[in-house]
Amino acid sequence: MGNPCLTPRQNITLALGIKAVVLGFAVFGNATMWMAVFADMGASLLVVANGLRVLRSTTIV
Repeated sequence: MGNPCLTPRQNITLALGIKAVVLGFAVFGNATMWMAVFADMGASLLVVANGLRVLRSTTIV
């Protein structure tokens, strides 16, 4: 399942990648404030869901 050592790197890459895409749209004048808000909230939800995979894959001893 989720590798606990790899998950933070995935989360940071995902969040920064989505922000870079929205920034690219903004540079060319195609981004609105709502696009940025929804992209940021979507990235936050994906990062949390990805982090929860680590909890699901660990076993309590």
